[in-house]
Amino acid sequence: MQPITQPQSQKFQVALSFAGEDRAFSEAVAKGLKRNGISVFYDNDCQGELWGADLPVKLREIYNKESQYCMLFLSDHYKKKMWTNYERQQALEKAISTFGSEYVLPIRVDGYEGEIPGLSNHIGYVNAASNDPEKIVNLFLEKLGVKENNEETEVNKEKEWVLVLSGKVSDVDKTKAEAIIKHLQSIVSDSDLTLVRIEEGSIRLVVKGSNHGLLAALALFKKGLLQDIDGYKVLSVDNNSEKIKTRELNVSGKNIKTDRDGYIVNLNEWVPGFAEITAHEDELELTDEHWEVINFLREYYEEYQIPPAVSFLTKAIDKKLSEKANDKNGLFPKGGVEQALKLAGIPKKELIKHSNK
Repeated sequence: MQPITQPQSQKFQVALSFAGEDRAFSEAVAKGLKRNGISVFYDNDCQGELWGADLPVKLREIYNKESQYCMLFLSDHYKKKMWTNYERQQALEKAISTFGSEYVLPIRVDGYEGEIPGLSNHIGYVNAASNDPEKIVNLFLEKLGVKENNEETEVNKEKEWVLVLSGKVSDVDKTKAEAIIKHLQSIVSDSDLTLVRIEEGSIRLVVKGSNHGLLAALALFKKGLLQDIDGYKVLSVDNNSEKIKTRELNVSGKNIKTDRDGYIVNLNEWVPGFAEITAHEDELELTDEHWEVINFLREYYEEYQIPPAVSFLTKAIDKKLSEKANDKNGLFPKGGVEQALKLAGIPKKELIKHSNK
Protein backbone atom coordinates (compact mmCIF):
# COMPACT_ATOMS: atom_id res chain seq x y z
CA MET A 1 0.00 0.00 0.00
CA GLN A 2 1.28 3.49 -0.86
CA PRO A 3 1.54 6.03 1.98
CA ILE A 4 -1.76 7.85 2.52
CA THR A 5 -1.71 11.56 1.77
CA GLN A 6 -1.84 14.11 4.59
CA PRO A 7 -1.82 17.92 4.87
CA GLN A 8 1.63 19.21 3.86
CA SER A 9 1.82 21.38 7.01
CA GLN A 10 1.62 18.31 9.25
CA LYS A 11 4.43 15.84 9.80
CA PHE A 12 2.35 12.99 11.26
CA GLN A 13 -1.08 11.67 10.43
CA VAL A 14 -1.48 10.59 14.04
CA ALA A 15 0.42 11.06 17.29
CA LEU A 16 0.11 8.48 20.07
CA SER A 17 -0.11 9.59 23.72
CA PHE A 18 0.13 6.77 26.25
CA ALA A 19 1.52 5.76 29.64
CA GLY A 20 4.59 3.53 29.76
CA GLU A 21 2.52 0.73 31.32
CA ASP A 22 0.45 0.63 28.11
CA ARG A 23 3.45 0.66 25.76
CA ALA A 24 3.01 -2.90 24.43
CA PHE A 25 -0.52 -2.11 23.21
CA SER A 26 0.44 1.31 21.83
CA GLU A 27 3.47 -0.10 20.02
CA ALA A 28 1.34 -2.81 18.39
CA VAL A 29 -1.09 -0.13 17.18
CA ALA A 30 1.81 1.97 15.85
CA LYS A 31 3.21 -1.00 13.92
CA GLY A 32 -0.20 -1.81 12.43
CA LEU A 33 -0.72 1.78 11.31
CA LYS A 34 2.76 2.06 9.76
CA ARG A 35 2.24 -1.22 7.96
CA ASN A 36 -0.73 0.43 6.26
CA GLY A 37 1.20 3.52 5.17
CA ILE A 38 0.22 5.80 8.06
CA SER A 39 2.84 8.25 9.36
CA VAL A 40 2.85 7.90 13.15
CA PHE A 41 4.52 9.72 16.00
CA TYR A 42 5.55 6.94 18.37
CA ASP A 43 8.31 8.03 20.75
CA ASN A 44 10.56 4.98 20.34
CA ASP A 45 10.70 5.62 16.59
CA CYS A 46 11.94 9.18 17.16
CA GLN A 47 14.57 8.72 19.85
CA GLY A 48 17.25 10.49 17.81
CA GLU A 49 14.96 13.45 17.21
CA LEU A 50 13.99 13.68 20.90
CA TRP A 51 17.53 13.18 22.22
CA GLY A 52 18.77 16.44 23.73
CA ALA A 53 15.63 18.36 22.69
CA ASP A 54 13.77 20.74 24.96
CA LEU A 55 10.95 18.22 25.51
CA PRO A 56 8.14 20.61 26.55
CA VAL A 57 8.77 22.64 23.38
CA LYS A 58 9.24 19.60 21.12
CA LEU A 59 6.18 17.75 22.42
CA ARG A 60 4.05 20.87 22.03
CA GLU A 61 5.06 21.05 18.37
CA ILE A 62 4.12 17.40 17.87
CA TYR A 63 0.81 17.29 19.77
CA ASN A 64 -0.34 20.85 18.99
CA LYS A 65 0.91 21.55 15.47
CA GLU A 66 2.49 18.69 13.55
CA SER A 67 -0.19 15.96 13.76
CA GLN A 68 -3.46 15.51 11.93
CA TYR A 69 -4.97 13.40 14.75
CA CYS A 70 -4.00 12.42 18.28
CA MET A 71 -4.85 9.09 19.93
CA LEU A 72 -5.08 9.13 23.73
CA PHE A 73 -4.70 5.69 25.34
CA LEU A 74 -6.70 6.27 28.52
CA SER A 75 -6.02 4.24 31.66
CA ASP A 76 -5.46 4.83 35.35
CA HIS A 77 -1.73 5.08 34.60
CA TYR A 78 -2.38 7.64 31.86
CA LYS A 79 -4.30 9.90 34.24
CA LYS A 80 -1.43 9.99 36.78
CA LYS A 81 1.62 10.59 34.57
CA MET A 82 3.16 14.05 34.15
CA TRP A 83 4.05 13.74 30.47
CA THR A 84 0.74 12.23 29.40
CA ASN A 85 -1.06 15.10 31.12
CA TYR A 86 1.17 17.57 29.28
CA GLU A 87 0.62 15.84 25.92
CA ARG A 88 -3.15 15.79 26.49
CA GLN A 89 -3.18 19.52 27.32
CA GLN A 90 -1.43 20.32 24.03
CA ALA A 91 -3.82 18.09 22.08
CA LEU A 92 -6.91 19.60 23.73
CA GLU A 93 -5.69 23.12 23.01
CA LYS A 94 -5.44 22.23 19.33
CA ALA A 95 -8.87 20.53 19.43
CA ILE A 96 -10.40 23.77 20.76
CA SER A 97 -8.64 25.96 18.20
CA THR A 98 -9.68 23.66 15.34
CA PHE A 99 -13.29 23.15 16.43
CA GLY A 100 -15.00 20.37 14.49
CA SER A 101 -11.75 18.72 13.36
CA GLU A 102 -12.23 15.62 15.57
CA TYR A 103 -8.54 15.89 16.39
CA VAL A 104 -8.61 14.03 19.70
CA LEU A 105 -9.35 10.28 19.48
CA PRO A 106 -9.73 8.82 23.00
CA ILE A 107 -9.32 5.07 23.59
CA ARG A 108 -10.45 3.52 26.86
CA VAL A 109 -7.93 0.71 27.42
CA ASP A 110 -9.32 -2.55 28.87
CA GLY A 111 -12.63 -0.94 29.83
CA TYR A 112 -11.15 1.99 31.82
CA GLU A 113 -14.09 4.11 33.03
CA GLY A 114 -12.39 6.89 35.01
CA GLU A 115 -12.72 10.56 34.15
CA ILE A 116 -9.81 12.38 32.53
CA PRO A 117 -9.44 16.10 33.30
CA GLY A 118 -10.33 18.28 30.33
CA LEU A 119 -11.93 15.52 28.27
CA SER A 120 -15.62 16.09 27.69
CA ASN A 121 -18.02 13.18 28.12
CA HIS A 122 -19.54 14.28 24.82
CA ILE A 123 -16.45 13.24 22.84
CA GLY A 124 -16.84 9.88 21.15
CA TYR A 125 -14.70 7.23 22.86
CA VAL A 126 -13.61 3.78 21.72
CA ASN A 127 -13.20 0.84 24.10
CA ALA A 128 -10.43 -1.60 23.21
CA ALA A 129 -8.75 -4.56 24.87
CA SER A 130 -4.99 -4.19 25.15
CA ASN A 131 -4.54 -7.46 23.24
CA ASP A 132 -6.60 -6.26 20.26
CA PRO A 133 -4.51 -3.57 18.50
CA GLU A 134 -5.99 -4.38 15.09
CA LYS A 135 -9.34 -2.97 16.23
CA ILE A 136 -7.79 0.48 16.62
CA VAL A 137 -5.85 0.14 13.37
CA ASN A 138 -8.99 -0.75 11.42
CA LEU A 139 -11.07 2.02 13.02
CA PHE A 140 -8.45 4.65 12.19
CA LEU A 141 -8.21 3.49 8.58
CA GLU A 142 -12.00 3.64 8.41
CA LYS A 143 -11.92 7.19 9.77
CA LEU A 144 -9.48 8.20 7.04
CA GLY A 145 -11.74 6.54 4.48
CA VAL A 146 -9.17 4.00 3.31
CA LYS A 147 -9.15 0.23 3.18
CA GLU A 148 -6.73 -1.91 5.11
CA ASN A 149 -3.82 -3.41 3.22
CA ASN A 150 -5.36 -6.30 1.26
CA GLU A 151 -2.19 -8.37 1.55
CA GLU A 152 -2.17 -10.85 4.41
CA THR A 153 -0.62 -8.92 7.30
CA GLU A 154 1.39 -10.22 10.21
CA VAL A 155 -1.45 -9.29 12.59
CA ASN A 156 -4.01 -11.37 10.69
CA LYS A 157 -1.69 -14.11 9.49
CA GLU A 158 -2.39 -17.48 11.02
CA LYS A 159 0.38 -18.73 13.30
CA GLU A 160 1.19 -22.05 14.93
CA TRP A 161 2.60 -21.85 18.45
CA VAL A 162 3.08 -23.97 21.57
CA LEU A 163 1.69 -23.63 25.08
CA VAL A 164 3.90 -25.64 27.47
CA LEU A 165 2.24 -26.70 30.72
CA SER A 166 3.52 -28.57 33.76
CA GLY A 167 2.34 -32.12 34.37
CA LYS A 168 2.36 -35.42 32.55
CA VAL A 169 1.12 -35.54 29.00
CA SER A 170 -0.71 -38.77 29.84
CA ASP A 171 -3.00 -36.77 32.17
CA VAL A 172 -4.41 -34.63 29.34
CA ASP A 173 -6.64 -36.13 26.66
CA LYS A 174 -7.99 -34.27 23.64
CA THR A 175 -11.20 -33.21 25.43
CA LYS A 176 -9.26 -31.70 28.33
CA ALA A 177 -6.79 -30.01 25.98
CA GLU A 178 -9.63 -28.46 23.96
CA ALA A 179 -11.18 -27.14 27.18
CA ILE A 180 -7.86 -25.48 28.04
CA ILE A 181 -7.67 -23.92 24.58
CA LYS A 182 -11.25 -22.64 24.90
CA HIS A 183 -10.26 -20.91 28.13
CA LEU A 184 -7.15 -19.53 26.41
CA GLN A 185 -9.30 -18.06 23.61
CA SER A 186 -10.90 -15.64 26.07
CA ILE A 187 -7.56 -14.79 27.71
CA VAL A 188 -5.85 -13.73 24.46
CA SER A 189 -9.03 -12.60 22.63
CA ASP A 190 -8.56 -14.99 19.72
CA SER A 191 -11.74 -16.94 19.02
CA ASP A 192 -10.07 -18.70 16.08
CA LEU A 193 -7.52 -20.43 18.33
CA THR A 194 -7.68 -24.20 17.77
CA LEU A 195 -5.81 -27.26 19.02
CA VAL A 196 -3.53 -28.83 16.39
CA ARG A 197 -1.92 -31.64 18.39
CA ILE A 198 -0.53 -32.64 21.78
CA GLU A 199 3.23 -33.30 21.92
CA GLU A 200 5.45 -35.17 24.38
CA GLY A 201 7.69 -33.27 26.79
CA SER A 202 5.61 -32.10 29.74
CA ILE A 203 2.30 -30.97 28.20
CA ARG A 204 2.96 -29.24 24.88
CA LEU A 205 -0.26 -28.05 23.25
CA VAL A 206 0.40 -27.00 19.66
CA VAL A 207 -2.27 -24.47 18.69
CA LYS A 208 -3.09 -22.41 15.63
CA GLY A 209 -4.53 -18.90 15.62
CA SER A 210 -3.92 -15.28 14.66
CA ASN A 211 -0.58 -13.60 15.22
CA HIS A 212 -2.15 -11.08 17.60
CA GLY A 213 -3.26 -14.02 19.77
CA LEU A 214 0.34 -15.24 19.90
CA LEU A 215 1.65 -11.74 20.69
CA ALA A 216 -0.95 -11.35 23.44
CA ALA A 217 0.01 -14.69 25.01
CA LEU A 218 3.72 -13.83 24.85
CA ALA A 219 3.12 -10.40 26.42
CA LEU A 220 0.97 -11.82 29.23
CA PHE A 221 3.50 -14.56 29.93
CA LYS A 222 6.43 -12.12 30.08
CA LYS A 223 4.50 -9.87 32.47
CA GLY A 224 3.71 -12.82 34.74
CA LEU A 225 -0.03 -12.57 33.99
CA LEU A 226 -0.28 -16.01 32.37
CA GLN A 227 1.04 -18.27 35.11
CA ASP A 228 -1.56 -21.03 35.14
CA ILE A 229 -4.59 -22.16 33.21
CA ASP A 230 -7.21 -24.65 34.37
CA GLY A 231 -4.93 -25.71 37.22
CA TYR A 232 -1.83 -26.29 35.05
CA LYS A 233 1.27 -24.11 35.50
CA VAL A 234 2.34 -22.39 32.29
CA LEU A 235 6.04 -23.09 31.71
CA SER A 236 6.48 -21.26 28.42
CA VAL A 237 4.81 -19.85 25.32
CA ASP A 238 6.80 -20.77 22.21
CA ASN A 239 6.57 -19.63 18.60
CA ASN A 240 6.43 -22.91 16.66
CA SER A 241 7.84 -21.38 13.46
CA GLU A 242 10.94 -23.13 12.11
CA LYS A 243 12.48 -19.66 11.71
CA ILE A 244 12.34 -19.08 15.46
CA LYS A 245 15.38 -20.62 17.09
CA THR A 246 14.73 -19.70 20.74
CA ARG A 247 12.05 -19.89 23.40
CA GLU A 248 11.75 -18.47 26.92
CA LEU A 249 11.38 -20.44 30.13
CA ASN A 250 9.91 -18.67 33.15
CA VAL A 251 11.98 -19.48 36.24
CA SER A 252 10.81 -17.77 39.44
CA GLY A 253 9.55 -14.77 37.50
CA LYS A 254 12.66 -14.49 35.30
CA ASN A 255 12.53 -15.38 31.59
CA ILE A 256 15.54 -17.49 30.58
CA LYS A 257 16.18 -17.91 26.85
CA THR A 258 16.75 -21.43 25.50
CA ASP A 259 17.02 -22.94 22.04
CA ARG A 260 14.23 -25.02 20.55
CA ASP A 261 15.62 -28.16 22.22
CA GLY A 262 15.67 -26.63 25.69
CA TYR A 263 19.42 -25.91 25.97
CA ILE A 264 20.16 -22.61 27.71
CA VAL A 265 21.48 -19.84 25.44
CA ASN A 266 23.44 -17.88 28.05
CA LEU A 267 25.33 -20.02 30.57
CA ASN A 268 25.43 -17.12 33.06
CA GLU A 269 21.63 -17.10 33.34
CA TRP A 270 21.54 -20.61 34.81
CA VAL A 271 19.95 -21.07 38.24
CA PRO A 272 19.02 -24.33 40.00
CA GLY A 273 15.37 -23.65 39.18
CA PHE A 274 16.21 -23.97 35.48
CA ALA A 275 17.33 -27.57 36.02
CA GLU A 276 14.23 -28.32 38.08
CA ILE A 277 11.78 -26.98 35.48
CA THR A 278 13.66 -28.55 32.56
CA ALA A 279 13.69 -31.89 34.38
CA HIS A 280 9.97 -31.53 35.07
CA GLU A 281 9.35 -31.04 31.34
CA ASP A 282 11.22 -34.32 30.76
CA GLU A 283 9.12 -36.02 33.48
CA LEU A 284 12.28 -36.47 35.55
CA GLU A 285 12.39 -36.04 39.33
CA LEU A 286 15.80 -34.76 40.43
CA THR A 287 17.51 -36.56 43.33
CA ASP A 288 20.78 -35.96 45.18
CA GLU A 289 22.50 -38.21 42.64
CA HIS A 290 21.26 -36.07 39.75
CA TRP A 291 22.55 -32.95 41.48
CA GLU A 292 25.96 -34.59 41.99
CA VAL A 293 26.28 -35.00 38.23
CA ILE A 294 24.85 -31.54 37.44
CA ASN A 295 27.16 -29.77 39.90
CA PHE A 296 30.17 -31.73 38.65
CA LEU A 297 29.44 -30.73 35.05
CA ARG A 298 29.13 -27.08 36.00
CA GLU A 299 32.36 -27.14 38.02
CA TYR A 300 34.20 -28.82 35.16
CA TYR A 301 32.92 -26.33 32.57
CA GLU A 302 33.71 -23.38 34.83
CA GLU A 303 37.31 -24.56 35.18
CA TYR A 304 38.05 -25.70 31.62
CA GLN A 305 35.45 -23.73 29.57
CA ILE A 306 34.49 -26.86 27.62
CA PRO A 307 32.10 -29.70 28.43
CA PRO A 308 33.81 -32.99 29.28
CA ALA A 309 34.06 -35.67 26.63
CA VAL A 310 31.70 -38.58 27.23
CA SER A 311 34.55 -41.05 27.84
CA PHE A 312 36.22 -38.68 30.30
CA LEU A 313 32.92 -37.97 32.02
CA THR A 314 32.34 -41.68 32.55
CA LYS A 315 35.76 -42.13 34.18
CA ALA A 316 35.37 -38.98 36.26
CA ILE A 317 31.97 -40.08 37.53
CA ASP A 318 33.47 -43.44 38.49
CA LYS A 319 36.05 -41.68 40.66
CA LYS A 320 34.18 -38.64 41.95
CA LEU A 321 30.55 -39.57 42.36
CA SER A 322 28.56 -42.13 44.28
CA GLU A 323 27.97 -45.61 42.93
CA LYS A 324 24.32 -44.77 42.24
CA ALA A 325 25.20 -41.75 40.15
CA ASN A 326 27.41 -43.88 37.95
CA ASP A 327 24.33 -45.17 36.12
CA LYS A 328 24.13 -42.18 33.77
CA ASN A 329 21.49 -43.59 31.41
CA GLY A 330 19.33 -44.67 34.35
CA LEU A 331 19.60 -41.24 35.97
CA PHE A 332 19.06 -39.43 32.66
CA PRO A 333 16.82 -41.69 30.56
CA LYS A 334 16.07 -39.09 27.88
CA GLY A 335 19.50 -38.52 26.38
CA GLY A 336 22.00 -39.76 28.93
CA VAL A 337 24.98 -37.39 29.17
CA GLU A 338 23.39 -34.89 26.76
CA GLN A 339 20.35 -34.61 29.01
CA ALA A 340 22.65 -34.07 31.99
CA LEU A 341 24.51 -31.31 30.13
CA LYS A 342 21.23 -29.61 29.25
CA LEU A 343 20.12 -29.63 32.90
CA ALA A 344 23.52 -28.25 33.92
CA GLY A 345 22.98 -25.27 31.63
CA ILE A 346 25.76 -26.02 29.12
CA PRO A 347 24.75 -24.28 25.83
CA LYS A 348 24.27 -26.65 22.91
CA LYS A 349 26.71 -24.67 20.76
CA GLU A 350 29.44 -25.67 23.21
CA LEU A 351 28.58 -29.35 22.76
CA ILE A 352 28.74 -28.98 18.97
CA LYS A 353 31.98 -26.97 19.14
CA HIS A 354 33.62 -29.58 21.38
CA SER A 355 32.42 -32.55 19.29
CA ASN A 356 34.00 -31.00 16.18
CA LYS A 357 37.45 -30.68 17.79
